[in-house]
This record gives sequence, structure tokens and C-alpha cells, in this order.
Amino acid sequence: MWFKLILLLIYVAVLFILARLLEAASWVETGVLSHRLLDPMTLSVLKLKTLLEQRGVSYDGVVEKPELSELVDATGKYIKIYTREREKREISTQ
Repeated sequence: MWFKLILLLIYVAVLFILARLLEAASWVETGVLSHRLLDPMTLSVLKLKTLLEQRGVSYDGVVEKPELSELVDATGKYIKIYTREREKREISTQ
């Protein structure tokens, strides 16, 4: 009886590990790990406005950060790599 239970636990553990490895492989293939999505609410107001300007979206009359975040969400996803590229360009121009 104990032997069957131990074999069952080993089987479940192996399946779990295989599932995680396959999931990690698909993340690497699609680049999800290197292009992690960010929540616009974690960005500063200045970064939100800069992002909206780059996208050609007017934010005239928008004062509150939640409203700016909604505009960013409405115009598309924001990825971390986008921020890094922008910061590199700003540093190189200084």
C-alpha cells in the first residue's frame, strides 16, 4: 500500500516538474520573460505623458493619474523593454 502511494506521489511530482519546464520553454520562445508587461499605475505621471506623446495621443484636460493610465491601457500594452530603450536613448542624447 505504501509503495503504491509513494509511486503515485513521484508520478505527480514528475508531471508537475515537466509542466513547469514546458511552460518555461514556451515563455522563452515567445519572449515573455524579456518583455514583461507593466501596470501603468506603477509608472510616474511624467512617464505616462511621455508614452502618450510617443503614441500620438492627446491628454489635454486629463489631470488625474488614473485617467492617464486608462488612456495608456486604451492605446495598447506597455512593456518593460520599451522603457529601457527609451531611457538608453535619453542617456545617449545627454
